[in-house]
Amino acid sequence: MTRLDDLFKELDHDINIKDDRGKVIALHLYIEEWVNEILKQFAGTPEIKARLSFWKKVKMVYAVGLIDDLLLHNISCINKLRNLYSHQRKPSKDKIEEIIAEMKERPCYEWGWEATKLEGICVLTMMELDDIYESLKKSRKPV
Repeated sequence: MTRLDDLFKELDHDINIKDDRGKVIALHLYIEEWVNEILKQFAGTPEIKARLSFWKKVKMVYAVGLIDDLLLHNISCINKLRNLYSHQRKPSKDKIEEIIAEMKERPCYEWGWEATKLEGICVLTMMELDDIYESLKKSRKPV
């Protein structure tokens, strides 16, 4: 079982966290794991030496064409939510709902389980990132 397989297994637990703050931060961490794995595969090295922020890593993956505008947009929304919960003791419910409303669903995707828009888009975002990772892994030697 790979590290990413383990992440999917752990996700089942974390997606059910009742606390919104904990759920958003946990989901953001999963997305960051995939972004890191994609960068490692793309760079062909097990270590990314540069100390880059999450957003700079996402922009790098976008700049080289590995993620599209919609995926970038949804990752941006998830990052905004994470920042809101991480930096404000009592974030505005209106602001949270505004950011979630900005998230966009792909027309071809539907999740087959009971989930909120936030949960569904986060999981689909991770699935897309995993597809990108797997595609890179197949096209390159393992790192």
